[in-house]
Amino acid sequence: MADLLAVAVGVVLAVFASVLAALAGAAWTRFREGRFLLVGLAFLIVAVVAALAIVAEFDITGATWFDEAFTLEPVPLALLLVAVLLIYGAMVRRNPPAGGAHHART
Repeated sequence: MADLLAVAVGVVLAVFASVLAALAGAAWTRFREGRFLLVGLAFLIVAVVAALAIVAEFDITGATWFDEAFTLEPVPLALLLVAVLLIYGAMVRRNPPAGGAHHART
């Protein structure tokens, strides 16, 4: 059961981190700011580690060193998923307050 949970959380984490990496890459191509590139690379690393954890859980390679190095338990994967979801929450655009309070007065 824990293996199935680890695979499910790993798949969700890999997908979400890949989407965030793609968004950061798109932002970098538009604005050419180094912070977007660094954030995108960080999310790409998270996505790759999650994908490697999925491969390790299915024991595709047959190499024991690979399975020992990349096998992640459900709790660390869930914590990484929570961190990525918090970043998604921070990126959600909130509606501006009614009445135009967000515009600067001239």
